[in-house]
Amino acid sequence: MISLASSFWGCQKEDLGNLDGIFSDTTQAGPVSQMSAKINDIPWSASSYSITLTPGNPGQILITGESDNGQTITLVVTNSKQGDYLMAKASKHVASYSTDSTGKIQFKSNATGTTGGVISIDSIDTSRQVMTGQFNFIGADSAGATAIITDGSFVNIGYTNASKNIEFSANVNGKNWTTNSVNTIVSPSTNVLSITALNANGQKMTINFPASTKARAIAYALTSNGTYNAAFLDGTYTLVPDALSTDNANPKVACALKITSNSTTTTPRNVKGTFSFYGAPSGDLTQKGDRITAGQFNVNY
Repeated sequence: MISLASSFWGCQKEDLGNLDGIFSDTTQAGPVSQMSAKINDIPWSASSYSITLTPGNPGQILITGESDNGQTITLVVTNSKQGDYLMAKASKHVASYSTDSTGKIQFKSNATGTTGGVISIDSIDTSRQVMTGQFNFIGADSAGATAIITDGSFVNIGYTNASKNIEFSANVNGKNWTTNSVNTIVSPSTNVLSITALNANGQKMTINFPASTKARAIAYALTSNGTYNAAFLDGTYTLVPDALSTDNANPKVACALKITSNSTTTTPRNVKGTFSFYGAPSGDLTQKGDRITAGQFNVNY
């Protein structure tokens, strides 16, 4: 693998041509979706995965897969088109492998002069909004240890168009919380839809609920870990819905999620809704939290 990757590092071209001699053909015409690889020759498969395509010149493709035990592979292609993309220390295309969901230990393809690899976007089906491709890379962590990821593939995974997936807003303690990006992912094993919004300061707001949730006039109760749950990472604490809060400085608000429409038979699927909750620190609900109000979203998934 090392000698294979090193043969590409001197190449300056974005499109590396036909790499059939390196990658086996994993393209499938059927509806089967999956993301898998080998990490140091040990099989890995994602139980949840997502792809976000940001149109533009060049645009971006962001691919993320996470296994049941939290091992995560992330692929970033600074382009929005089909093709083969080289990764090396100075490359704008990057892959990483995290040993768990915290991301504290990451093996990155651009860590050293001896890391790198290739991401191949084999097909982008705009009618079904699915994407197929392959990847191989060597990553290194901050201590210099390496991880070799081989036989990587993502097959018929649905993608969201970021330019049509940015309607998410809320107020935090009465002030507008400006969204920088929005991502959606549906877990294949649980059918749970996660909507995650980020702002420019790295704060994150997440709403989780079954993708099959029907629109209705009555709101669903938001909790910290129930069927309908939410969280707000304010940079210091993870704040979760606390319907019993008696904080006088920030009196409680309804911990509620209302789905106004959910188009589950369209391509792409689309859901609209509103939400609010009083968010208290998950580690100690007696501490002062934040009022999340006027929340609303209109996203594809």
